[in-house]
Amino acid sequence: MNKRAGSLSILGFSLVEMLLVIALMGVLTALIAPGVYNSLSSVRLKTAAKKTVAVVRYARNQAVCRKKPFWLLVDKKKNQLTVSDQPLNHPDRFTEEAVSTSPSLKVYVYPEGVIIGKLIVEDKEIDDPEGAFIFYPNGSCNGGGLLLQVDNSRSYHITIDFITATATIESGENKTH
Repeated sequence: MNKRAGSLSILGFSLVEMLLVIALMGVLTALIAPGVYNSLSSVRLKTAAKKTVAVVRYARNQAVCRKKPFWLLVDKKKNQLTVSDQPLNHPDRFTEEAVSTSPSLKVYVYPEGVIIGKLIVEDKEIDDPEGAFIFYPNGSCNGGGLLLQVDNSRSYHITIDFITATATIESGENKTH
């Protein structure tokens, strides 16, 4: 009988062993979690940069296809891009009627954590919270760029060529242009 009782205690785990495993898991989680968070924010930033290029392409295509100027409105305060056939200072650009009658009005809101750092239009940095790129029916635009960032070390600079109105992405460490 004594042998059997001894063998049963070998099959289980002691409280000390369980606490040791839980503590080890906690330490590993604390070490791994920041890396996972950083990689997720990098993915968000890269996706936002690619989406910005797609929005630029859409604005250019709308201007060429509809044979009229289109604006890519950049709102740093709302952290969004809007493609519109109305200029930045047009009084009823976002009225309900304008939105419902304009199928070309598209809005892209950047994901949480991704911010518009700098806005450059026609080689001038825009300090206002809003700025705009103009896309013309001939396929050109006024050119410039914007800086997307998630923190002080990771950023993408999107450059919009004024002749072809195409956008390119450059990865950088707080790149200034």
